[in-house]
Amino acid sequence: MRVTALTNAVRAARRRRREWDTGPQEGPESAPAVNDRDRRPAAAILTSSVIGFLGVIASAFSPDFIFKFLLDSSGAVILFVYLLIAISQIMLRYRNGGDKLKVKMWLFPVLSIITALAMTAILVQMFVQGGDNRRALTLSLLSWAVVIGLFFANRWFNSRRPVPEPVTATERPHRVLVLANETVGSEELLDELRAIGADNATTYHVVVPVSPIETGAAASHSPLDVWEATKVLAQQRLDQTLAALHSANLEADGKLGDYRPLRALAAAVAEFDPDQIVIATEPPEQSIWHRFDVVDRARSDYHIPVTNVIAMAPSEEPVA
Repeated sequence: MRVTALTNAVRAARRRRREWDTGPQEGPESAPAVNDRDRRPAAAILTSSVIGFLGVIASAFSPDFIFKFLLDSSGAVILFVYLLIAISQIMLRYRNGGDKLKVKMWLFPVLSIITALAMTAILVQMFVQGGDNRRALTLSLLSWAVVIGLFFANRWFNSRRPVPEPVTATERPHRVLVLANETVGSEELLDELRAIGADNATTYHVVVPVSPIETGAAASHSPLDVWEATKVLAQQRLDQTLAALHSANLEADGKLGDYRPLRALAAAVAEFDPDQIVIATEPPEQSIWHRFDVVDRARSDYHIPVTNVIAMAPSEEPVA
């Protein structure tokens, strides 16, 4: 029975691998492909693999020290990670409210607070007991301090990076590329596009990145059907926006893009050759794109006017 189960598991894994190699039938066009180097984190995979091999080689030369060091340094890190998750969940729930959440924490906030206190108590107990537990906690704190230090170093580096000056349009654009996701159907964006094409001489190309998180599909669907649901939601947003532009007698077309906005923008610029870019985002304090400097990086990469429209995402029903 065990041999049969193992054989079936191997066959299933091979079948899934063939589906990835030939392109999954139910995933979006922007899903990472195994045979597409530009659509997978090659650098991260190679770096992790090299570190893993170095750890194996080092443990072969010093099994007692290296393996114990790695085990101790990562022992309490998991507790720190889940402690931060619990604290973040409490803070974000109070900050943003729970009206839009598809899956909510039971007995909030009591159960969340109890969970955070329990993990804190375990960490305190590890320190009080001393010995190997205290050493594991100390090394985990050291690892955590290194990660936090790298975070603030990256934040300091980004803060010192010069902000590109927006290119000012000298004449009315004729080819406008629109990049938006959650705000693609907002009135603020539609009003801006109608103002740009007031003389009906402008052609629009709308690109919606297929992101499971930004479409909300990741919160309401399982991993088996999340990509299909994401594609359906993104296509609905795109169709609604194109219909609104067509109703205003504006010439527009569009397509779904890579789940990474800058990759989707680069592909659209190469294909459409715009003379102006419009990027619609939520307010900076809510926008993931602002957090990753999507607008500023677009202004650095393309020497054409880049307009940032601040809009609120329209409410919509999730795909069943």
